[in-house]
Amino acid sequence: MCHRNYNTDMNFAHPSRDRVDIDIHGSGLVARAMALALAQAGFKVGASIAPDSVQRGADLRAFAITPASKRLLQGLGVWPAAGDHRTSPILAMSIRDGMSRLRFSAAEQGVAELACMLEPAALESAMLEALTSHERVVWRGPHLKWADLPATLDIICEGAASNLVSTAGVETEIRDYGQRAISVRLGLNQAHEQVARQWFAHGEVLALLPLGASQPGNEVSVVWSVSADRATQLLGMEANDWLDQLKLVLDTDAAAVGEMRLCGERGSWPLAAALAAQFSGTHAGRAWVLAGDAAHRVHPLAGLGLNLGLGDVDTFVQVLLQTRDAQHWRAISDPKLLREYARKRQAKAQATLAATDGLFQLVRARNSPGAAGLAALRRFGMSAVQQVAPLKRWLATQAMR
Repeated sequence: MCHRNYNTDMNFAHPSRDRVDIDIHGSGLVARAMALALAQAGFKVGASIAPDSVQRGADLRAFAITPASKRLLQGLGVWPAAGDHRTSPILAMSIRDGMSRLRFSAAEQGVAELACMLEPAALESAMLEALTSHERVVWRGPHLKWADLPATLDIICEGAASNLVSTAGVETEIRDYGQRAISVRLGLNQAHEQVARQWFAHGEVLALLPLGASQPGNEVSVVWSVSADRATQLLGMEANDWLDQLKLVLDTDAAAVGEMRLCGERGSWPLAAALAAQFSGTHAGRAWVLAGDAAHRVHPLAGLGLNLGLGDVDTFVQVLLQTRDAQHWRAISDPKLLREYARKRQAKAQATLAATDGLFQLVRARNSPGAAGLAALRRFGMSAVQQVAPLKRWLATQAMR
């Protein structure tokens, strides 16, 4: 593949002469989306370029994009064209916990798709192309730090390991799950039929998510959340032994999934939930807001991490534009404006974290006192949802937001 040399195309900021309205710290998808949305809204933005943001090894991630996030990305003009093999609609979701099953389908909800699987390379290249050609984007090199580039407002989107969050004096509550997520691509000998499948078993969460890289659709992305010790064991296994362990979790569904083969290397990352105590404030005379993983992290069992960050982008831009239209005298660093964003997104992050954390605690309660009762309650709840159509529709609607 031929890569465009973005480093020579970019106009890098000179701290002594360039001033921007908003300086965005971070080079991930949330930071890129924030920069592009604000530039398209008419603001001059400083955007970070990471040394490895263009050329790097194979990315094991794949994102389940909700319809709301897809609309945002389409509005920014970075959603892949129709038929792009790096996207795959999710037409149904199947969740199994022991003998209990819960199934949602797009047809039941009267929508074209429940979500859409997206490979990150498709989004990253489109975002970088759009940002590089935008006249309101000034690139800040990776060597620039807090307040090196004159700006009215800083948006911190650096991710979970952000040093700027602590620099700004923000405390973050972190809950280490003692788990790691293992990710890999699998090839199947039969079509996945655009069904996302998930299993809760023995305190673990396994998801097989449909990808569109092959036809008629027989490649899936695996996200398998296991204890840290078990992750070490699994990652040290030969491919066939690893697949045998996977089949034990699939249990009676193994036949429905079909024969599997590894498509590439396995990777893993630690799992934790986190929530910043503040989403906006000031430091050393500079106003700031948090977005993305710098503000919140959730367990991947519901696939909401990136979507929560893209919701930050949508909300911030809406609050900013609504304030500009109705109260044009307010600066973009006005505390009232920033508090409005913080109030909305902190409430959303708290609710999402509580829901995902609560579900995870139920899943891993197997080895705790009263585990049998909790497991029975969890399975009863799944059966009840499956039987009560209005409740099922409501849950599906919440998941698509």
